[in-house]
Amino acid sequence: MRILIVEDEIDTREPFARMLKKRGHTVLETATGKEAIELIEKEKPDMVYLDISLADSISGMDVLKQCKPKFPEIEIVMMSAYEAEYKAESLKLGAHCFCTKPITKMEQFFDPLDEIKKKKGL
Repeated sequence: MRILIVEDEIDTREPFARMLKKRGHTVLETATGKEAIELIEKEKPDMVYLDISLADSISGMDVLKQCKPKFPEIEIVMMSAYEAEYKAESLKLGAHCFCTKPITKMEQFFDPLDEIKKKKGL
């Protein structure tokens, strides 16, 4: 699968990207909302892991609002420590699920991936 990780914390993004690559996935990475939108539009990944707080003025919620209606086939997994503030809205906007940070178990990353692979028949 082609997976985009949108995460401003390099200590979270890089190890996760390495694990996904070891599992045979093609991984794209960015820390900004602007580049996330550009990569989604250009590369059309199968799924996106999307943090809410990013390194520029475009939030993950902005990316979700802009990209999900244009690309409904792209599964988006939202990630944030602010579950109470964002979970319900992100699911209403079409996110596949919401992972609460900090991620303490890798299953929190890989369970949604396995669900999406099954859903897409991969």
